[in-house]
Amino acid sequence: MTGCDKDSPTSQSGSGSGSGGVSAHFNEDVRIGIGSSSFTSAGGTTTLKINSNVSWTASLTESWCKLSQTSGGDTGGKTIEITVTCEANTSSADRSCTLTVKAGVFTNPWTVTIKQSGK
Repeated sequence: MTGCDKDSPTSQSGSGSGSGGVSAHFNEDVRIGIGSSSFTSAGGTTTLKINSNVSWTASLTESWCKLSQTSGGDTGGKTIEITVTCEANTSSADRSCTLTVKAGVFTNPWTVTIKQSGK
């Protein structure tokens, strides 16, 4: 886990096929992680995990990438799983989008770059 305080952002990015997951630990009460941040041109899904005792929101910058849930509250000490779905890339160009999660009073959000290879 990568640590940060309420004024310190955690920003991670992944690249290449089969990229490992990235995670953030804002404090003892907010933990965020994603299984993979890289997709082949075929698209697919990965899991965003959130464990928080404060309200949170999640967003993506591109319409070809979707979240099964975009906000929530206290998870009751349990980790919830949100599906991140990336549509097939029919272009020959690689593409990327940014996933942003904001939690409670933390002034800087957690971000991760999701990358997808071209066809």
